[in-house]
Amino acid sequence: MATMNEEYYVLENGEKTGPFSYDELIERGLEIDTQVLMPDAETWQNASYVPAFSEYFEAQGYYFPTEDNLAGFGWRTLAFFVDYMIVSAIAVLIDLQAGWVTLPAKPTLTMLPERTMYIVEMSFCVLFLVYHSLFEATDSRGSIGKRMCSLKVVDEDGRRINLVKALLRNLGALLSFMFYGLPFLTIFFSERKQTWYERLAKTYMIRVE
Repeated sequence: MATMNEEYYVLENGEKTGPFSYDELIERGLEIDTQVLMPDAETWQNASYVPAFSEYFEAQGYYFPTEDNLAGFGWRTLAFFVDYMIVSAIAVLIDLQAGWVTLPAKPTLTMLPERTMYIVEMSFCVLFLVYHSLFEATDSRGSIGKRMCSLKVVDEDGRRINLVKALLRNLGALLSFMFYGLPFLTIFFSERKQTWYERLAKTYMIRVE
């Protein structure tokens, strides 16, 4: 936390303004992309990158991805399994209620007609995209499984992602799932614990305890 005697300058309309104390900046309504010059510093930086303002921005609903809070493979896998069970159950129920599929008296996967399997798979894919994207584009920033595991999806600045970015992100996740989950392993080759589609979408998954 900043001390009371620290003074900061901000860049407004290209001009250096200040100095301001920590409390004065907060009262002015500090934004994450406000250019701030820290005490004894020579370069400007976004306020979101200044550790002294982390608690303030978290209270405003921003969750910045850091080395300490990036979600690992284990928590991601657990959340994905929970969401997979939820999406699968809802997809089957919708298919049955809508009359799109009819199960035999003693159903097994090998007994299901090809058309039935196709409908079930397509409904799962559509529901997967809708389910994950809608949740990630809301203030919860994550699906039911992610929320159970204290995970959130954010952009580079800790913001909630929009629906378009959420759809693109989850399309990549769906494609990875269709390839037996192997593309998920790209997380192990990323310094910021990102899968290939997260790097493209410029999103992060963090764990907020």
